[in-house]
Amino acid sequence: MTSAKSGLPPDEADTSGPLGADMEPQRMTSEAIETLTMLVNERVGEGRPMTYRAFEAVAVDPEKGYKPSRSTLWKIGQGESVKLSPELVRAVAAGLGIPPERAQRAAAYQYAGYVATETSRGTVVHEAGARPGEKTQAVLDRWHQEES
Repeated sequence: MTSAKSGLPPDEADTSGPLGADMEPQRMTSEAIETLTMLVNERVGEGRPMTYRAFEAVAVDPEKGYKPSRSTLWKIGQGESVKLSPELVRAVAAGLGIPPERAQRAAAYQYAGYVATETSRGTVVHEAGARPGEKTQAVLDRWHQEES
């Protein structure tokens, strides 16, 4: 199986990105690259722990109370396009019982092609296989020197 975005097997995907010299990425595995569709399909649907009706009942954004429709949740499960919003992603996370950050990373990859790389200094969101340009690297190096 290959990554839809990079064409590489998931465990060989290039995780270098806009990282400073001391900001080594964690090795990405097939489990590290997830989509909202994958997360929903792990838990929702026929033969799974939750039906779409039950998912709809618990998929509520804890910050704003937004409740997506069952058809929107079903579209996510089918990999169809939906109007993405922070409220929708938080509602999906709440309904699945997962951290919102995990759902955000999955949504970023599925809908925008971005991956999140955890580093020793935080999370960097970038295109799969992206490498920092000269100016970006200089800024990262300067920040690292200032913090040392």
